[in-house]
Amino acid sequence: LKYIELKNGDIAILVWAYALSFYKKKKNSKKYSYLDKLKEEGERITDLCELDDNQYCISFKYCEKIQFLDWNKKEITKTIKFDDNFNFSDSNIELLLMNKNDLLVIGQTNIIIIDIKNKEIIKNIKVDLSGYLSSIYKLSENILIAGFWNNYIGQFEYDENKKDIKLISNIGQEWSSSPTFVVSSISILKNNLIVFSYNNDLDNSSLIIYQLKN
Repeated sequence: LKYIELKNGDIAILVWAYALSFYKKKKNSKKYSYLDKLKEEGERITDLCELDDNQYCISFKYCEKIQFLDWNKKEITKTIKFDDNFNFSDSNIELLLMNKNDLLVIGQTNIIIIDIKNKEIIKNIKVDLSGYLSSIYKLSENILIAGFWNNYIGQFEYDENKKDIKLISNIGQEWSSSPTFVVSSISILKNNLIVFSYNNDLDNSSLIIYQLKN
């Protein structure tokens, strides 16, 4: 489903069969060797965020929770379970590390701010612009860009002091009862070019490239 390059050059891979696998990069080589894996029976892991050396946060789809993982001890140190007010059904529940203190948990129409040190929820922010929030990317220390249903893209500014998020620009169509496009992923190229891939329907998909302006 997804791979994450870690600070030491190793990679973590989210596997569809409900497992998180770690691979070590060999010295002076492009090859990797298998290290270990974390497997949660019946629970789909959707994202991983590296907090510190072998300290991670992982998110789960169907049980709507995140967990803090100490990979040195191979144990879960904290679990935060979200209730129905967070609207995470059908969401991939992405994780974004904004700074050394704040972790964002991304749901369908909500962004949850987590205090990493105390491992607790700080704030629940409603983000309801054009249907569901389908993908998000961190452009800088305080700027996010997000894709929604119906070909809608929003750029947000994160206020670390106020623990708040505000929309600063947008492009695309607003919500309709029959959305035809879903932003499935966001990638950054050179020269501030941003690539959005859209799932048009079951048989077609598109790539749209935007130029990020100052």
